[in-house]
Amino acid sequence: MATLRRLIQPFRSSLLRTSFSHYGCKEGFIGGSCRRYSNIASSEQKILKLEDQERLSANANDSLFEEEITKIREEYNVAKEKFLKIPDALKQMPKMNPKGVYVNKNMRLDSIQVYGFDYDYTLAHYSSNLQSLIYDLAKQHLVNEFKYPDTCLEFKHDPSFPIRGLYYDKSKGCLMNLDFFGSIELDGCYYGRGKLSRKEIDDMYGTRHIGRDQARELVPLMDFFCFSEACFIADIMQHFVDAKF
Repeated sequence: MATLRRLIQPFRSSLLRTSFSHYGCKEGFIGGSCRRYSNIASSEQKILKLEDQERLSANANDSLFEEEITKIREEYNVAKEKFLKIPDALKQMPKMNPKGVYVNKNMRLDSIQVYGFDYDYTLAHYSSNLQSLIYDLAKQHLVNEFKYPDTCLEFKHDPSFPIRGLYYDKSKGCLMNLDFFGSIELDGCYYGRGKLSRKEIDDMYGTRHIGRDQARELVPLMDFFCFSEACFIADIMQHFVDAKF
């Protein structure tokens, strides 16, 4: 729109400099060539038409944006209605403490049109049976698809074994817990189900500190879905350790 105004300005100035009569036009007080009234009027109409077209285009873009916002809001309302129809079994679950949810930074909520929420363990909470399900599906997959020994099907998930924040060393097969400085915790390094001593850690790694090159071999097991994964890795490692000896 600003570009059109810059284009229009000389034409309007020309109109201001020119006076009109029934017999044509005569030069205004600034000077300049005299144009016929019909030509000037035609130019003015073209400019006004361009202004109208750009205004309509801007309104169309605004309308499209509003339609998208309306569509998102409608989808949200549909999902909200479905969520309100909670089965009776889920109504027994404890509700989240509203005082436990807060923001740590001021924000202008009136400038936000769409809100998004994390799904796992925020909107959706899982029972402890999920960990056992992941564990059982993993062992069945290894036996059926990768031909692991059938004895692996006898493994049982142990929810007391893993903790959050473990790392798995792909090159050495160890599960470990690291401190803030990237050093192996003495009570948190396992090979299978066996805890490694300080001497065994030093023999295997040379030092408790995990360097940058060694860190590339570590797989983080950080979220709640990794509990069953950590337990299963340890059980598989222990199975082959026992089979070897």
